Amino acid sequence: MFSEFIRSKAQERYGKLILCSSDCLQLALHIFEQTNLKISEATTSRLFGIKCNRKEPSLYTLEVFAKYLGYDSSTQMRTEFNTKRFEELDKIEFKEHLQYTCTCVSVYSLLQIRQYNLEKIILNNDFKTNSGKGRRAIW
Repeated sequence: MFSEFIRSKAQERYGKLILCSSDCLQLALHIFEQTNLKISEATTSRLFGIKCNRKEPSLYTLEVFAKYLGYDSSTQMRTEFNTKRFEELDKIEFKEHLQYTCTCVSVYSLLQIRQYNLEKIILNNDFKTNSGKGRRAIW
């Protein structure tokens, strides 16, 4: 998730999509031009999952991207990511909570209607027989 956040921000700053190794090479050159900090094409490829060997980025890699993206440090970049992620989760949890509540209210309402109809049938002795099997209410 964090690498996708960095990728999204880098694409926004770079102005191009980063889809393959040659894009990573061009991004690495752009980062060097903008920050005077070196990062390799292989590092950016791993970070963005373009090469299959995805591993946790080093602190240096995070610092380079933080500087490139306009943050004071990788910690500040991570803090923004965490804040946005928690906001997204909070919205999702609220939405799920709202859906659950609506479902519970709907089910409760249906049960109340069913109970009301059952009581109405019982109070009115409005039973119908069901082919000799005793008296049961048929709904």
